[in-house]
Amino acid sequence: MKLGIALSTFPTRFGPIVLSGADLRANVELAAGLGYQGLDLFMDSKTDEEIDRIAQLLSDNGMEVAMFIAIFLAESGTDLSDGDEESRLAAVERFKEQVIIAGRMSARTMPVGFIRGNPREGEGEKSYYDRLARSMRELVEFAAPRNITLCLEPINRYEMKSVHRVEQAVEFIETYGVTGLKILPDLFHMNIEEVSIAQALQAAGSRIGHVHIADSNRRAPGQGHLDYRTVLDTLSGLGFDGYLSIEAFPRPSGEECARQGAAYMNPLLDSPGTSR
Repeated sequence: MKLGIALSTFPTRFGPIVLSGADLRANVELAAGLGYQGLDLFMDSKTDEEIDRIAQLLSDNGMEVAMFIAIFLAESGTDLSDGDEESRLAAVERFKEQVIIAGRMSARTMPVGFIRGNPREGEGEKSYYDRLARSMRELVEFAAPRNITLCLEPINRYEMKSVHRVEQAVEFIETYGVTGLKILPDLFHMNIEEVSIAQALQAAGSRIGHVHIADSNRRAPGQGHLDYRTVLDTLSGLGFDGYLSIEAFPRPSGEECARQGAAYMNPLLDSPGTSR
């Protein structure tokens, strides 16, 4: 398993991005110096020249794009389950544009979180999931030749109206035959929704594509009451060798959160029985 951290290429107020601000180079160098191996890279709209500069900066610091997040799509209302077919198809095309950029940056994964949208008021779940499945099948097929894995993220009931638990993500993938779609378990959301985090991870099994970590209070790992030893043992038992990326509130500051997370997680990942 590898350790990653959420970092944005722009100043942002979105809560759980650890490293943000105008000095991208300083943040990348800080993450590399603390032993993080990859970034969950939150991107706003960039020119081709800017994209190339960012890719070079990451390469110079030995950093991989663990997950590429085009956060501005969801913020601008892009909805992969839109009830208007023309709007849904337009959303798919906008996501494809970001898949191409992610491919240029050799990103490993991309999330499907808020961008999946919510069921419409009064409609049955089947109509909603039918639309989402059509979008996901097309996008998974588009991303595959670019070596990008799309990951469906269960999000808690207070923030989304669909796919709150890991088992619901598994059910969606199996019911609709969205072959190639993986799951993005997030410990913050799991702490709210799951009866047992370990059992939920086991239910996902080989479908886990990426993991977001934060403690029970959404601060850095080690600053709350989650049992990380059990989480790591469960993931090791499943043969998971991807990224655990810290997506936490930057408290007391982004730098201190990054330091706390690295100081807590690196010894656990280097301990006997954990695959690094």
